[in-house]
Order: sequence, then C-alpha cells, then structure tokens
Amino acid sequence: MDGLLNFYRPWDHYKKGFGSAAGEYWLGLESLFHLTLRKRFEIRVDMEDFSGNKVFARYSSFSIDPESHGYKLHVSGFTNGGAGDGLTFHNGQKFSTFDKDQDSSSRVNCARKYLGAFWYNSCDNANPNGVYRWGADDTINRVGVEWYNWKGRNYSLKTISMKIRPLDKLAQSVEQQRGSGLRERASFLVLTRTLLLSLGELNETQHLLTAQRLYTLLEAPLLELAKDDDAQEAERPAAAPASFSEALTLYLNRCEQQPGVTTPRSKLVSVLLLLLAPVLTCCLRLVLPLDCNDIHNHDKSRPSGVYTIYPIGATSAVQVYCDMNSAGGGWTVFQRRMDGSVNFYRPWDHYKKGFGSAAGEYWLGLESLYHLTLSRNIELMVDMEDFSGNKAFARYSSFSIDPESQGYKLHVSGFTDGGAGDSMSHHNGQKFSTFDKDQDSYSGNCARLHLGAFWYNACHYTNPNGVYRWGADNTIFAVGVDWLRWKGWNYSLKTISMKIRPVQ
Repeated sequence: MDGLLNFYRPWDHYKKGFGSAAGEYWLGLESLFHLTLRKRFEIRVDMEDFSGNKVFARYSSFSIDPESHGYKLHVSGFTNGGAGDGLTFHNGQKFSTFDKDQDSSSRVNCARKYLGAFWYNSCDNANPNGVYRWGADDTINRVGVEWYNWKGRNYSLKTISMKIRPLDKLAQSVEQQRGSGLRERASFLVLTRTLLLSLGELNETQHLLTAQRLYTLLEAPLLELAKDDDAQEAERPAAAPASFSEALTLYLNRCEQQPGVTTPRSKLVSVLLLLLAPVLTCCLRLVLPLDCNDIHNHDKSRPSGVYTIYPIGATSAVQVYCDMNSAGGGWTVFQRRMDGSVNFYRPWDHYKKGFGSAAGEYWLGLESLYHLTLSRNIELMVDMEDFSGNKAFARYSSFSIDPESQGYKLHVSGFTDGGAGDSMSHHNGQKFSTFDKDQDSYSGNCARLHLGAFWYNACHYTNPNGVYRWGADNTIFAVGVDWLRWKGWNYSLKTISMKIRPVQ
C-alpha cells in the first residue's frame, strides 16, 4: 500500500508472518494453512494503480497444503472484476522464497530472479510480494508488484491486498448487500453471529438481522474507540519546546543551575535581544543537542542508543541512533541497514525528509544531514558486517553535503582503511539520485538500474540503500547492499551503518 516494508525475505519470515496489520504485512503461511484447513474458502485480490484505477479478481475456491507439502496452492473458480486471471497459472505450485526454491523452473530460482516470494510456477503471472517500484518501470524486467493480466510485466501496483473468507450463507448474504456497505462489515457480523448461535434461540436469518442492527448501534462508538487507541499508540518524537519562549525558559532554568552563572534572571531577559547569539550559545545546546556528539560531550557515560537531536533548531526534533562506543563515541548514525525489514527503494521526498525507525533500519534525511555538516569539519565512518560475522570499516576525515539547490552534492575525502577498502571516493562530487530524481553521471538512471538511492556516479562502488539480498547473489547484477572494495558487487551485506561526528 505504501512501499514502507521490505518483502524480499527468507522462508522462516514467510512461514511465521511479518509486518503490521495496520499497514503492509504478510499473515504467515502456517496461519493461512490452518485458516483454510477445514472450511471451503474463497479469495479476493483487490488492486489499484497509480492513476486511481481499481479492479479485482475473485476465486470461489482457495486453500493451501501443510508445510510438509510445501504449502502447495489450490485455487479455482475465477470471476473477473477487471483484473484478469493472475492466479490460475500458479495453481498446484509450492511456495518459494530465495532460500527455499520450490518453483517449477529448471533454469532459475524465481524468487531470486524476480525479488519476491510466491507460489511461483516458471515463473509468474503475479508477483504481489515483489519490489515496490512506484508504477511503470522496465529497467529491470518483472521485479515489481505486478499482476500481468491487468498491467503487464513491468508495472508495479500502488496497492494490492489478498483476502479470504469462508463460503457460507452469511458471507453470501453480505456480498449480496455489497452496495449498502455490508461487505466491509463481514468480520463483525461473523463474530456476532457466533455469539448468537450459542444462545440457540434464533434461526440463521434472524442471527444476521440482529448482527446488522448491533453493528448500526455500535459503529460510531467503536470508531471513536479505535481513533483514541490509534492516537495513543502513534509514534511521536520526544517533546521539543513548542515555542521560542518555552526554549528560553529552559535556557534560563539551565543557566541558573550552572556553577559560576550569577547573572540575575531579570537582567538576562532585559539584554536578550542584544546578546541573543552568545547567550544561546552559553547553555541552549545542552538543552537542545545538535547531534550525538553534543550529548556525548555533556555526559560521556551515556550508552549507545536512540536519542533526540535538533539539527535545524528547536522545532526540528528528530530521533537518531547514537554510537557512543566506536573510536571515542559521539557518532550520529544517518543510515543503517541491519535486518532487511525496511524498504529503501523510495522517492526523492522520502530521502529528503528521512524514513524508518532509529531503533532499527532508517535514513535520517538529506535536509537534516546537510544542516549537521554545515559550517563544521565533519568526519565519516562506515561500519559493515557480512553474514559470516566478519567486520570492517572505512573512515574519511572530511565529509559534507551541499544544500538541496545544489543537489545535496557529496564532498568526501581523507580515507583511512579499516579493512573495507575505499568505495566512497568514487562518489565524491556527485549529486544525490533517486529513481524519480536522476542526478547521476550516467546516461541511464542508476537508482532504477540498481534499485537504490545514493550519490551515484556512473554508477556505483557502493550501494548501501539497495535491496537487502541476504548475502552472495549474482542473479541480478549489483542491486544489493554492496561495498565493492570489500565483498564485490554481488554480495549484499548483513549490516552497514554510516555515521558522522565533528572532527575531534
């Protein structure tokens, strides 16, 4: 639905499930098997393109076998809702992931070739778990979220959802009343009918009518409760001063607690406008740290972890991971890959603003990174690890980027080898590129070609924002999380983090 989650994952992830039901997710093959074990199920696949067109495909019979039979798919009874039949080609196929190849192709591993996981035949007419590619793109054939019979091989859908339900009288009744909105209420009605059946006093028609009346009565309060729950559970950055006056109050309180600061509070206020810059320099940065180095210098006992910094002032609170251990500590991590949970193939505005979670995989944001490197001498360290536990790093004594008006151009130099070799100097002087903002030095589009976003030259010696490919894989050239000078173009690293701090 939005391309936030990475779906290129191993077998155990697809068996158990991943993601959040509030957003993008996969339920899990084991749960799906048990859901379809003792009842007849139908399946409906809804989809939408980037122009707002919506279609569906429906099948009157759907089930999968147990893991011992490869979670083999059984699907039939197609009804066309404008999408065409993308699933019948996959009927009778076992489920395949890149690390468990059970497809019918004798030539390739379909999951590796098309960067997904599915009931591949040889290979697919649908690839709903492919790379979220934001619409039409034929740079690399058939790796997107595609439904061949509607949009072809090289169109990646905006949304797709696969849903099942039992074939019973209640489901049929709800479907018949689809125009009144009852289809969306099916799960509520099924639950209510189950409760009514336990009373044993009403027939099935009365059960359905009673459930519908209950839904009408409870719909509004239930929505309010859900809204309240969502508001409480929403992620929020740490509280920042809401205004300059609040920030000033924090500053004054801090100064009054500082040893040797004896200036009366009233006098500080009276001369504030004349002495604003030096006054704020005195204490405010201790209240609103610019970066992890500020936090570390204030209290060197603080451990590595997630902290809030203010790269552009009091209203710019952003969470980052601070490395307080490596080479003296105080490092602000602006990029981190560690488990393949987050999709990094994203458009320009995502890379400008930042995405992900500082507790896991994330990109801080080009605008914040620009302000962090503005008018200061900054160094860069890149830490990395392979899937055998080997670790290496590369360090650069000078790092900065230009403003957006100059393409966030990269300036990096002063390489020191920590076993990784120098893969960044090749990118020095390059503007930042995404698939929808091509600023590289190549005649093609490097971001599209290598499924990432970076300061591409023509094209790269490192691709830290590429597809998380779980180790060595040469099926598609140089699309992984690679660092050429250490593991080559076709080895996707287990972890990589890029971190900066003021030169010590």
